[in-house]
Amino acid sequence: MYTHIFVAIDSSQVSDVALRHAIRLAKDQGAQLHIAHVIDILDMTWAMPDILDTYREQGQILLNRALDLARQASVPATTSLLETGVVGNRPAEVLTQRAQEVAADLVVLGSHGYRGLSHFFLGSVAEGVARLSRAPVLIVHGPGSSGN
Repeated sequence: MYTHIFVAIDSSQVSDVALRHAIRLAKDQGAQLHIAHVIDILDMTWAMPDILDTYREQGQILLNRALDLARQASVPATTSLLETGVVGNRPAEVLTQRAQEVAADLVVLGSHGYRGLSHFFLGSVAEGVARLSRAPVLIVHGPGSSGN
């Protein structure tokens, strides 16, 4: 049913749960897995270049770890380290665009389950991707999230 599964990851526990779901689905479906991590440059306009380089290095380490997990499960996978532009796109837009570029027929990502004021101020990447994506979106809730 699925041939290209796209999963967005960060360093959170719920992201790890989403990654494991995506790997399992890709293995069951015989699908290619596309793993992406996005760095929000807009949130770091204050940052020195060295700090941005550190975020890029950490993002690549995160992607390498995810790629290793996929390989251990014998799932073919690619990775993308993405960045929002200094002007313009937010993480949900960047992730959705990349999912379209890899012809994803399923998008998987975790939701932190923020509600109320936290959701208002932090926004929701998962909500944005679900709204913008042309492909079906599987939102995975981690331990401790409200899930509603």
